[in-house]
Amino acid sequence: MDIRTSNRDINYETKPLEFIEVKAKFKNIKIPYLSVKAGSGDVKRLSYKNILIGDGFDLGSYAFIEKEIANLESKGVRIDIDKRGEITTEAIGEGKVSLFVTEDKNSLIRWLLSKIKFDLISASEVLTYIISAINSLSSKYSIADLFRLKFSLRDNIIQSIEDHLNGYAKAKFDRLVTERKLTLSLGEAYTISKTMEIYNPFPETFQRSLFDKVSKLNDEEYRLAKAIDDLNNVKWWFRNFDKGGFYIQGYLAYSLNPDFILETVSGRVVVLEYKGLYLADRTYKEELGNIWGSITDKYRFMMITKSDIEEKVNRIKEL
Repeated sequence: MDIRTSNRDINYETKPLEFIEVKAKFKNIKIPYLSVKAGSGDVKRLSYKNILIGDGFDLGSYAFIEKEIANLESKGVRIDIDKRGEITTEAIGEGKVSLFVTEDKNSLIRWLLSKIKFDLISASEVLTYIISAINSLSSKYSIADLFRLKFSLRDNIIQSIEDHLNGYAKAKFDRLVTERKLTLSLGEAYTISKTMEIYNPFPETFQRSLFDKVSKLNDEEYRLAKAIDDLNNVKWWFRNFDKGGFYIQGYLAYSLNPDFILETVSGRVVVLEYKGLYLADRTYKEELGNIWGSITDKYRFMMITKSDIEEKVNRIKEL
């Protein structure tokens, strides 16, 4: 099968936004989320916050994980953007930070507490953890040193807390897998809308797309979409949304949002994730997708890369 493409990309940067409304060719399509069978027999959608972390996590039970604190603040001006998008600009010179008049332990704790916030952990728990971290570092660094390295210190403490959260969530997730409590139920499912608005529609029309038009596709996405669209056993396929679409939750806070979803004429539903060969989270997402796709015979998952598009598409032919 020839799945090469030609010059089909258009310059979306210069093209003015164009919104169109499209209608689905099939209705009432539901894709089940990864869910959990409760003891009562109820099914609940898997949630990082409510199920994997819940009320059982206690930060006080964990020690600070020290990693190398890089000396990134030696001189000049530090422009810092934290994980919440907040921007801090500070003048730094000769080991002194101008923001504080007195570089004492309490000032450092207050600064760190103002920068380290977790929705799932109380401020009092974070405060205790910060104090513990500073105490554990006091044999290697003076308070003046920690002020000079405060951005790296902040990042180190945040990473340490996230590692504890994710380790706790993974242990709980692994138990759910081992005890076969993960399930797929249409009672907890994503429903594809009957109509939707897309902007800057891709110029080509696909015969088996669930909607007459799809939004912009890059070159590799087009290759995959075209290869799927050429399969006679595909009933429909759908370009999933990065936000607000179908997702598979795992033991990390962020979820897997597969790139494409399709149904074959035999009734099997396949979700496809297109990934580069060396992306850091590829193994995690493939593991998570395979768990979702192994629960029942009706639903399948495939991780596709640039080098194996043709091989994976040939597999879909057999479903």
